[in-house]
Amino acid sequence: LSQEFGYHEKYFSMLFKKKTGKSVKKYIDDIKMERARYLLLNTDAYVSEIAEQLGYEDVQNFYHVFKKAANCTPSEFRRIYDTKQMEKITTE
Repeated sequence: LSQEFGYHEKYFSMLFKKKTGKSVKKYIDDIKMERARYLLLNTDAYVSEIAEQLGYEDVQNFYHVFKKAANCTPSEFRRIYDTKQMEKITTE
């Protein structure tokens, strides 16, 4: 990414963090986790398929990053959301 903009890696990282408040890695992880949540809630894809779609070669690494971001595993996230959706539908 830094080469794309013609900056030294460390300088680009410093500028990026100053502008966004996040490291490049954290920023990319956040975007990936947003997409993961969308896919978990809107598809029937297996967690391993979602991890692969998001560029994770190791599904365990995906689980680790997701759990750190969402405070639950991808499967738990999907189950919690489904429960909340069902409660919302039955109360309307």
